Amino acid sequence: MAKRTWWRQWGIVAGGVLVAALAVVPTAGAAPVSPAVPAGAEIGQVNFPFSCTMPIIGTQTVNVGLSGTLTSQLGSGQQFYLSDGAGTLTIPANVVNLIAALGADSMSGTVNTLQITATGATPASLDAANGTPIVIPSTKLVADQPVVLPLPADGLLTVGPYTAGTSGIANLGVGGSTATINLADASGNPVLYPLDVTCDAPNPTVSLAAVNIGGPAGLPPAQPSTGARAVFGDIPLGSLTGSVNLPLSCTVSGLGSQDISGTLTGTFARVVPGGSQFSITGGGGSLNYSASAVNAILAQYPTATTASGSLTDFEVQADNATPASVNAASPAIAVGQTALTAGQAASVPIPSGTDTLTIGPFTAGPSGGQVTLSAGSSGGTITVQDAGGTTLGSAQISCATPNPRVALSQISIS
Repeated sequence: MAKRTWWRQWGIVAGGVLVAALAVVPTAGAAPVSPAVPAGAEIGQVNFPFSCTMPIIGTQTVNVGLSGTLTSQLGSGQQFYLSDGAGTLTIPANVVNLIAALGADSMSGTVNTLQITATGATPASLDAANGTPIVIPSTKLVADQPVVLPLPADGLLTVGPYTAGTSGIANLGVGGSTATINLADASGNPVLYPLDVTCDAPNPTVSLAAVNIGGPAGLPPAQPSTGARAVFGDIPLGSLTGSVNLPLSCTVSGLGSQDISGTLTGTFARVVPGGSQFSITGGGGSLNYSASAVNAILAQYPTATTASGSLTDFEVQADNATPASVNAASPAIAVGQTALTAGQAASVPIPSGTDTLTIGPFTAGPSGGQVTLSAGSSGGTITVQDAGGTTLGSAQISCATPNPRVALSQISIS
């Protein structure tokens, strides 16, 4: 059954899960990402329109944001949870005006149910509210101004457990929702009666997260958590922004196998028309060297104080889209400089500076299916410098395709 857990609220309201990819065309203004992504996990925010029917004013469209944390890989039959669940409900100005026309000065209420659906896993749906309505705090209505409501007002939600299938992709999506709205006049007196609201599941499905099932059976339940709401800045309606921490199996020339991971961030549409082109935008991330990897570099170059380099290989694999594979680091992408300190991990930003990256275009397959993007192989060059900026040497880094595969995202094809 769905489990509801309350923690301290951190940060600002955001919404969504899932994840994105690195890209190739520099653009300005990387979005902030908070909190840090746990190892082997993904966090994200999805914003989408929700069609809801309310007594008297009829069917209207509101905007919803959902966020959370999820594992980035699953084993056969493994249980998993969506953690750090949070969101926003934005009531557009035109809908606020319709509600105010009923004589209302403020509104409050509850979200009674919010279904998070699953394919490639069971059960087929779980209720994020889990029988305990999510409170909509009393909020003043101002003519011609939208209302933005945090959900929940305090704390975070945990949904699960789900049980992964034996193979394929486990995909969590947005289902239907029900709510009760209470209206009040300027004196706090009730207006009309409690209004029951029904919101239909988006069609095509809005995917929150896609996780590849490729690990062995018998793994313990996966429930990574940051204990905080995801913060990605402004996310376009109908889009998802997310970050994934990729566990990598990497070899460094002259140093052998090293403990290195990658963090990737980007934004992309949730639904694209069949045969249309789409790109991932706002891409960026980091290459993360463990303390043991830093120690190995310093053992080879004792006077090294900084490292930089370039990314020359980052393969993004696409199912049900063309091309089937793209090297997102062609031409090479310069990575930022980081300090090297014995016994401390180091993180190198990709790309350097404040640029972001774009990958694409891909061309979606036929209507009715889904595009799956996955991480492939990666690699590049690391260059180390001493305190005076003199280059001491360089090494090639080669990282195999993650095994099990890491699904970066699934996009519905309308």
